[in-house]
Amino acid sequence: MGNRTYLNEAWYGYYHSEPNGERNSHGTHVLGTMLGLDRGSSDSIGIAMNAYWIANDHVGTSIAVMPDLPFLMGAYQWALNPDGDFNSTTDIPDVINNSFRWYDGADQEQCTGIVVDLMIAIEAAGIANIYSGGNQGPNNTTISAPQRINVSEVNTFSVGSVNGNLPFPHPLSSFSSLGPKQCPGSGSLSIHPEVVAPGQNVRSAWAQNEYNTISGTSMASPHVSGVALLLKEAFPYLTGEDILWAIYLTAVDMGEPGEDNMYGMGMIDAHAAFLYLAQNHTPVNPNAVDYDLEVVDIMGIQMNGLYCGNSGTGLIPTVILKNKGNQPITSIKLEFGLVGGNLWTQTWNNLNLTPGQVTTIGLGWITPDFTGQKEFLVKAKILNAFEDYDLINNSRHVRFNFRPVLPIPYIEEFENGWNSGFWGVRNNDNALTWRTTVAPHHHPENRAAVIQLPNYSPTNNQRDELRSPRFQIPQEGEIRCTWDVSYRRRSTIASHQDTLYFMLMSDCFGPRDTLTTLAGESLAVIPSPNPNFIPQNSNDWKTMEFDLNAYRGQEIQFIFQSVNRAGNNIYIDNFRIFEAQNPPLGTVSQPEPELLIYPNPSSEKFVFELNNVQFYEPYELKIFNVLGQQVEDITMQNNRYLLDLSKQPSGIYTVVLDVAGHLKSYRLVKY
Repeated sequence: MGNRTYLNEAWYGYYHSEPNGERNSHGTHVLGTMLGLDRGSSDSIGIAMNAYWIANDHVGTSIAVMPDLPFLMGAYQWALNPDGDFNSTTDIPDVINNSFRWYDGADQEQCTGIVVDLMIAIEAAGIANIYSGGNQGPNNTTISAPQRINVSEVNTFSVGSVNGNLPFPHPLSSFSSLGPKQCPGSGSLSIHPEVVAPGQNVRSAWAQNEYNTISGTSMASPHVSGVALLLKEAFPYLTGEDILWAIYLTAVDMGEPGEDNMYGMGMIDAHAAFLYLAQNHTPVNPNAVDYDLEVVDIMGIQMNGLYCGNSGTGLIPTVILKNKGNQPITSIKLEFGLVGGNLWTQTWNNLNLTPGQVTTIGLGWITPDFTGQKEFLVKAKILNAFEDYDLINNSRHVRFNFRPVLPIPYIEEFENGWNSGFWGVRNNDNALTWRTTVAPHHHPENRAAVIQLPNYSPTNNQRDELRSPRFQIPQEGEIRCTWDVSYRRRSTIASHQDTLYFMLMSDCFGPRDTLTTLAGESLAVIPSPNPNFIPQNSNDWKTMEFDLNAYRGQEIQFIFQSVNRAGNNIYIDNFRIFEAQNPPLGTVSQPEPELLIYPNPSSEKFVFELNNVQFYEPYELKIFNVLGQQVEDITMQNNRYLLDLSKQPSGIYTVVLDVAGHLKSYRLVKY
């Protein structure tokens, strides 16, 4: 959904404000089983190909590193209303797959109370809420939470694992947790799991472009989630509860006759569940659709691309449209532009887009009015009052970074992270990459840029880039660039030899000049056999210095490019560019945090967009009316939030932004 809508409607981050695969590939594997399809080879690893998905990053490698319960519950609350609009329902997911747990213990914790209320609310919203049953094996009689909740047979629907690679009857996996549940109940309410599905030696997606075969009930539950999605496509008017009952009642009995604490009701049977529902409900044929207009792609702007912000520079996007229905489309309207700016509208009344036809439409010259993180959107609508089958694929969003040009002198000490409007990261594998962290040095906050190469898995010579702003180099003078590096070489073995390139570009896409290559002894300050090195004092750092006189009169940017061999962490700090006669003596201040509010004035909804901050932790917004009464208290988990003030009276409101104790106020007008 991040390709179709605003990022905060597709991603709810705790560890990261933007999606990435830094933690591991467990979620990638689970998602692949639900809906994976390799379009190049038609490798259908997934059940419900072409389904849309949203996600969060709250799942950790163990319960010990999981966020606290309020943050977990916040993720579910977000899923109940991703766009923040209580009048819309198309954004609510049909299925939530939970291949994780958040509490162990041989007790009745969470058998009652607010977590149970949450599970009931998810079911009441029409969502099929599906859980992995647990990997504690045959001796386990203490089912984790919230899997132990048993307000009904299909609420918190838990899935055990069988080895689907062996002939039927598929044997139960040795790791699959057995019941009964701790929560009080009789009959089916005490039995765990509800059903079983293939979870042993399951092949699915892994990392960026790979496959892997792994085992666990985490691999079993997405099979059920994929089946639930297919049934929802056939019966879109049924609730998730209806669909789970069909899966539950039509499972193929295994083990002891009847429902038991090993297999539950038995092995899922997608076709049997479909036939069960079709007895009393008419299925919808998704291939017999009259009208369906898709925005296939936006060309001319690369997702997460970096573009140079020279004076007058612009982008020339084009949109690719496809008629996916069975009737010709003759009239459409396009709305497009930069999020936060003016949107343009263009109408075509004499179009003849036949079924299956693809067309490309140029959208003209787009010039961002300021540099930094940008988002371009295109929305398409069929006119003449025809009903479009799929309202989600009518839009497309692309995010990019428009690079600024700054004067010198300039200092970046990474004490407040880095300004994402100035610095950019190129992360081609969307996995671990450059960020900022605590690294003792010789200035107050002790932060530096780092890439933690030993945490990459697998190691495959990944190249990640940290790109500086662009700088206008004077025509005269002695120009210097300096920066500090800290690294320890773990081994002389070539397989553990990381590399750091420091390069310079005079154009965003032009040739690069390599100013230095650091590897082995030239990169290491001192040797160390331990991975995940953290510098402790100034002796762990060395300073690099470069003469830039050859680039006088040019606009240039710098690139730190790491090449991963899982050797150790690379730290960069105290980046400076200056005239040699006038070295900078202090920190060049970063731009202050800035909150954009649009549209303002508005009758009910306002978008808050926060710039010039890094999301190490949530930021707080408080809204006050003219009487000084607080009417809203908002926690921003990423840089965009949609506020609905429809229940508040018209008038002027004060918005107070709190970033690490730094307060700024803004005015908001509701008419």
